[in-house]
Amino acid sequence: MQKEQLKILELTSDTLFKAFMISEKTNACKARMIHLITGINEKLLLKANYQSIELPVHHKEGKVYKTDVMVRIDKHLL
Repeated sequence: MQKEQLKILELTSDTLFKAFMISEKTNACKARMIHLITGINEKLLLKANYQSIELPVHHKEGKVYKTDVMVRIDKHLL
């Protein structure tokens, strides 16, 4: 039997990065990463709401665009 190789995901793809940022399974990693960059309390970041919002489409043929990831902590946005 061959051992499975562990693959580390590279977050250089916009789609993959957004999936990582929105997943609840990655909350601890996101909180740590954002804390190290911004200095925001890690416990607050664990409770934050991570979301990507679809922007309104004005034409039937229009492309659906999603915003970058927004982090909502209480009444604050990051």
